[in-house]
Amino acid sequence: MVLEKALENQVTEKLFCSCPSLTELCLTVFIRPEDPPANFIIQSITLNTLTFVVLFASLRGMSYHHRAVIMAPNLQQIRIVDNMLIEYKVHEMQSIQQATLDVKHWESNTVDPQRARNLVEGVAKTTRLILSSGVLLQALKRACKRQSLIRFDNLTYLDVKVRRSGWKGLYTILTAPYNLRTCILTKGDWFDINDHELGWLETENVPPCLSERVTKIKMKAFTDGKCDVRLVEYFLWHSKVLDKFRYNCHGSVQGARLQTLYRKILNFQI
Repeated sequence: MVLEKALENQVTEKLFCSCPSLTELCLTVFIRPEDPPANFIIQSITLNTLTFVVLFASLRGMSYHHRAVIMAPNLQQIRIVDNMLIEYKVHEMQSIQQATLDVKHWESNTVDPQRARNLVEGVAKTTRLILSSGVLLQALKRACKRQSLIRFDNLTYLDVKVRRSGWKGLYTILTAPYNLRTCILTKGDWFDINDHELGWLETENVPPCLSERVTKIKMKAFTDGKCDVRLVEYFLWHSKVLDKFRYNCHGSVQGARLQTLYRKILNFQI
C-alpha cells in the first residue's frame, strides 16, 4: 500500500477497520512539506509482518510534525525505513522476532536522540536486530550519555552497518544484549575510521556479551587501515568464547596488502 496524496490522520485506522484480519502490511508513505501533521496508528492483534517506509519529498521537511504509533502484540517481523526519523511510539511487542531499522538523514547531528532511543527500545524484545544506519548509532550514543539502554535479554543476533557517523555508538548498542551469540559488522562507507571515534576501545568496561556469550563474529567490507585492524584485535582479544571469526576485506585490499593484513591477524596475541 502506497500513500502519496495529502495525508489523513485516520488513514491507518480506516485500513484496519476495513481489513480486521490483516496479517501482513507493507505501507509506504510519501510526505511533502505542505502536508499536515500525520498521526499513523497501526493497531492490530492479527498483524505479524510490517514494513513501514517513510519518504520525505524534501530532505529538509519537518519530521517533527509526524508520528507513528505501533501496537501489535503478535507482530513477529518489523522493518522501518525512514529518511528523516519521525516520532515513533512502539508498544506491546511481546512476539517480535526480527526488527530491521534503517534510518537515513541528510544531517546526522540533527537527529533527535530521544526519538532514536524510543525506536530502538521499542523493539527490545526481539531476538534478531538489524541496524542499517550509522545515523541511528550516533543518535543512540548521545541519548545514552546519562542512562544506558534497557537490556535486550532476548537478542542473540545483531547485524549492524556502521557508517562514518556511527562508530562512537557501536559500543552503546553492544552493551545492551547480554545473551548475544552472533555479531555481524559491515563498514558502510569509504571513510577511514579515526582514533577519536574508537576511544571506547581503550575503556576497561568491555560489553559483557563479548566476554561471555558471543561465539560468531563477521566483519565485512573492512580494510587494512590502522583502526580497522584495531577493531579486529579488540574483538579477538575480548571474545573469550569465540569459535568462528570471519573478516571479509574491501575489494581494494589485494596482493601484498592482503598478505600483510593476514600476517597481522595471525600474529595477534590473544
